Amino acid sequence: EDIKMLHKIVLLSVVGVAFGFGPMGNKMMMKYAHKSMMQNCMGPEPIETMMKEFMAACQKCEKQGMNETDTMNIDFQAVINEIRRNAIPWGSSKNSGSNFRSPAQFIPYPVFQPVVGGRMKRQALSASQKLEMMKEKMTSLVGNATCVLKEMGWMNEDKSVNYDTCKEWITKLSVDENLKEDLLYAHDCCKDFSMCMPVEKSKNPIMKELGQSIAYQGCMKMKTTMCCMKQDFKKMALEMGMDNVDTAMDMGMGMMRMSGKEGEPSGMMNSIEELLSGEMMMM
Repeated sequence: EDIKMLHKIVLLSVVGVAFGFGPMGNKMMMKYAHKSMMQNCMGPEPIETMMKEFMAACQKCEKQGMNETDTMNIDFQAVINEIRRNAIPWGSSKNSGSNFRSPAQFIPYPVFQPVVGGRMKRQALSASQKLEMMKEKMTSLVGNATCVLKEMGWMNEDKSVNYDTCKEWITKLSVDENLKEDLLYAHDCCKDFSMCMPVEKSKNPIMKELGQSIAYQGCMKMKTTMCCMKQDFKKMALEMGMDNVDTAMDMGMGMMRMSGKEGEPSGMMNSIEELLSGEMMMM
């Protein structure tokens, strides 16, 4: 009883903090809910162990500093060209004689003015300074993420996903065999998906360097959520005395998402929109 009460108090505290921080609080709530779901689905031990390993890897990478070999080949030219293309509208020139000023230069990076003595500095940063700040932030993010993923064994030296380690983590889980089979199938799907991503064509340096890992982890997050939901629904169905639960879950989950009555245009539109948006792929 005391443990249940403590859990409720912690949950209420998190909810209060979430409402206090607005949109950031909502993001915090989503992370908390997802972590709780994973713990209920796979057990608290593997999730807590993963979080401890993640924190240890972050601390180690922070102490040893950035490895230049992980960031020396980052290509910023594509994003620089994109910034320049957005800075000056097509067909305009500096000596056009127009009475209208050209739009402000587009820099996809939030720049905050430094505060000194409680006052904002008035001098504006030049475009080149803003660009350097953006490059430094991207380089730092790529370097830190690469270090942590390699330290945890999730990334190979060539920055490709270490699929064997990811599969081994699933295989070692002490969960229901049907759930493990679903998770391994999800791993195979996400592996194929991430290996087909043309990350080398991306204009975003982060996606070009880490795109395969981002695609795999994002896919696995969604697929794992669906596997855990399926497992939970199966438990509830068995408790209610339903028969052929596995067949119903495997064949019917996609149909449950279809809204509207058969034959109605609105129902058809919703179904086609979900199909083309990729939502049904996660079933």
